[in-house]
Amino acid sequence: RKLVQNLGFIFNWSIAKEWRQADNPALITGPLGILLPHQKPKIRPHPALPYPQLPRFMARLGQQSSTAAYALQFMILTAARTSEVLGLQRSEIDTTVKLWSVPAERMKIRKPHRVPLSHPAMAILAHQTARHNHHYVFPGGRPERPLSNMAMLKLIRTQFPKTDATPHGFRSTFRDWAGEQTRFDAQAIEFCLAHTLPNPTQAAYLRTDFLAERRRIMDEWAHFAVPEAPRDNLNGRLQ
Repeated sequence: RKLVQNLGFIFNWSIAKEWRQADNPALITGPLGILLPHQKPKIRPHPALPYPQLPRFMARLGQQSSTAAYALQFMILTAARTSEVLGLQRSEIDTTVKLWSVPAERMKIRKPHRVPLSHPAMAILAHQTARHNHHYVFPGGRPERPLSNMAMLKLIRTQFPKTDATPHGFRSTFRDWAGEQTRFDAQAIEFCLAHTLPNPTQAAYLRTDFLAERRRIMDEWAHFAVPEAPRDNLNGRLQ
């Protein structure tokens, strides 16, 4: 079915270029789609580290000095997606208000997203921007290119071979921690993950992105992940 979709794109391209006059023979909605057997979508969640194990993992990760290690730490502390972290550019960071503004074109939901930055996250940015002057905060082997999207996964597999987790899975680690160990607003937690509300009508009338609440969440998350890190607010933490 994936092959048919790729072929359909190629045929549509050739028709648009007027290289082909006939219809697209590989349309999944056409006769070919009827001949293909029905396939149920398979949801395979990313392996995630249980949150009680996170502080020890972060302590060991902090002993690594590679760009991939710093990128993974930053990704965990911000609960961001891999592509968002790898594409991070200097111009997106406002150090005065400790805020990361991700443009819409780099977001899965195609809407701009603001990420409040904790003290440990800011320390990583300060370290990276001090060690080089490249466009990307986490550059790859070629300075003009970002770090490879496999670099963090490779780091986990080589340096933490007994850890069954992927970089993306740490978003689930964050969600489990926030849901089980805090009393923060549920919608604010979802906004930390840049999730849209399931009800489009409700989302349309929502006029806030819970920035102040999300800053408290991320500060508390950073303190949990890196216990020695300073924090600004304890509200929402279970006693």
